[in-house]
Amino acid sequence: MTLKQTLKKSKTYKLGIAQLHFGRKMTAMRNRILGPHGLSSIEWFVLGTVKEETPMGGIRVTDLATLFDVKTTYITATVHALRDKGYVTTRQDANDARVRLVVTTPNGNAIVDAIEERLRDETETLFQGAVSAEDLTAYVRVVEQLAAVQAI
Repeated sequence: MTLKQTLKKSKTYKLGIAQLHFGRKMTAMRNRILGPHGLSSIEWFVLGTVKEETPMGGIRVTDLATLFDVKTTYITATVHALRDKGYVTTRQDANDARVRLVVTTPNGNAIVDAIEERLRDETETLFQGAVSAEDLTAYVRVVEQLAAVQAI
């Protein structure tokens, strides 16, 4: 079946409603888990990304802004909030003294690991009986592919 045929069998407004409901459920769960740590969703996304980049030396604010498709001032404010909470710090790039890299602190690393585990556990509970592991794998792959589409 082609994409056109598949889309013709679907109602786009129903897909939108399903996306809305699913997004709200996931956001509510994430906010409930992040709240005790004083983190917003965007802070969580940035913190997780910084932790992933820390072993390679860290990540530049401009690279974070590009990744999240936002202005560097927005990411700078987010990094400052994370720094104030003790989750990240900045260091000078060993290859270019003009560049500052964002890295996680030991506390930031521990928080990411704890939150990541809790989010996985609660997501598993939410999805249990609703989707198969194969369907979830396909969903994750499709979401990542659609996120990479440039013309949306």
